[in-house]
Amino acid sequence: MKIKYSLLPRLQGLTTCEMDLFLYAARRQDDTGRVVGLYYGEVCEKMEMCKQSFYNALYSLQKKGIITIEQHTSMDYDIRILGNDFSYRASLSEGYINLNRSVLHSRKFQRLKAREKWLFFEFMKITHSSHGSHQIQVRKLYEKYMQLLKVTRKVITGYLHSLKEFFSIGIKRGKYYITYKKSVFNERYYISERKQYVSGRVKAVYRRQRIKNPADAILEESAVMIDQYKDYAKTAGLEIWELFEHAVKKCEGAINTKYINKLIHNAVML
Repeated sequence: MKIKYSLLPRLQGLTTCEMDLFLYAARRQDDTGRVVGLYYGEVCEKMEMCKQSFYNALYSLQKKGIITIEQHTSMDYDIRILGNDFSYRASLSEGYINLNRSVLHSRKFQRLKAREKWLFFEFMKITHSSHGSHQIQVRKLYEKYMQLLKVTRKVITGYLHSLKEFFSIGIKRGKYYITYKKSVFNERYYISERKQYVSGRVKAVYRRQRIKNPADAILEESAVMIDQYKDYAKTAGLEIWELFEHAVKKCEGAINTKYINKLIHNAVML
């Protein structure tokens, strides 16, 4: 649930649907930037977009070199966010936006336009690197972001007004002072990164086996099972998600978590 600073320049010109789809995917990526089971029905419901907008945004993100589509089933897509690999040790020192904050799930943030969201992330980056506050000459700020975002000075002024919900933005002695509001940014989202990732992938496995709308209790139990056996599977030289998908397939369309647990247990403990 992180976006590398180095990825931000490629997000400057996204449309609202493209930005929303990108963020939806980024919240469900694994450490390598891979997203398994991106499903249009779920995206459209959560992001309030139509089916055609989903497909337009998906293929546009691919065309712009932000994602690759690795494979797709009749149900959903597996994609990879390019340049967003956090699987190696040095990656966390490169600088990134942490998406697991409550503010990023708020209606105030969701209502922002795509370029406003981009500027929001830009301000998160520059205030973080400046220990919470950043200063820049008024003229330089307008020149910089008018050029980057391809908009007028008036539009930039409107963006700054919108972002005052999240940052303290004021002018003093010819400079803009931009400071992130701790009350806005310090609260973490109540669902952990790991839980969001595992829950989304569990849903994808059930969906691909034609099991529709499994109960929340089933999803929770399945997610706990994955975390319970993942280290045992790794020690045995096995992949926990392959074991889980194989076990679900054995259920032949009817979820039986006890049977799934038994199959996985037998595979990793023998």
